[in-house]
Amino acid sequence: MSDDHGNDEPGQQPRGLAALAYSGLVVVSLAAVTLTGVTGADAAPRLGVLTPLTHSADSGTPAHSTRAASLKLARQLLKEAVLPPGSAELHLTTLPKVLRGLGDGSVSFHKIDIFKVFWDRQVAKNAYSYVNKHHPKGWVRESSGSSYRLVHGKRHYFDQQVTYQPRRLPAGFDQIDLQLSVLRHHGHSWIRADLMVIWYPRRSAAEELIASHFRSVTARIYRYNEKPHHMRRTFRQRAIIERLSKVLNSAEASPGTSFISCPLIDITYTLTFAPVRHQGKVTVQVDGCYSMSIKVGQHWQPALVDNG
Repeated sequence: MSDDHGNDEPGQQPRGLAALAYSGLVVVSLAAVTLTGVTGADAAPRLGVLTPLTHSADSGTPAHSTRAASLKLARQLLKEAVLPPGSAELHLTTLPKVLRGLGDGSVSFHKIDIFKVFWDRQVAKNAYSYVNKHHPKGWVRESSGSSYRLVHGKRHYFDQQVTYQPRRLPAGFDQIDLQLSVLRHHGHSWIRADLMVIWYPRRSAAEELIASHFRSVTARIYRYNEKPHHMRRTFRQRAIIERLSKVLNSAEASPGTSFISCPLIDITYTLTFAPVRHQGKVTVQVDGCYSMSIKVGQHWQPALVDNG
């Protein structure tokens, strides 16, 4: 087995938009759109090793990364796993069945997952107690759990996992997890350390909005409550168009993360930017499920992140 193993897996309303009262009707108050709560490319502190691995254009394009840079980052961060003293890395030619299928289960089109396997002389209970109490500096525990593996129809190889995350994610990355899985092995322990990175890809140039290219923006609201209804309002104020364009331009490209479930969707929004001349109109659809769909002219663009 090589030093690290890769398991690449494929895989919200616009920020600041709020439903407010206007002339006795509930409409989308685009004039109230602000950058409050919008994290820019430099909002979160960066870990030292991450600085050269993210990219952000001078024009203010949100930070993004690449597969190669994320793999390099994953290899660096995997070294930060805190293991029991005396643990030894194993270089196995064939990965035992019980060590397969571990690691983070997140699904994304932009994900790197690498791992290493270690042997520890302690019984699994003690080895797990150690990794559960000792986390890398700058990381916090995100979750823990346990499971059984079926071998010939019987439950064997009880394992326990603990997952850590950086206190603050650097610009260009959506998720970073370090998971340590401890398994019993003939009175000793096997420890599999996984490092998973999900990064933001580069945005499509076509979905960068230039406010001066649009004469109006129309907001359509669909409410799915006990009295479903549809509302519409068109805004022509330059300040609203410019503010909304800036908010949408600040959103990262979606990494394509797949979620098991989405919040209960009560309201969805459709925003249509009408062009000044012969450019194609731009349509933004927001359904409350962590991404915004954008159509420029007749062409759908890569989705953008909706962080709420």
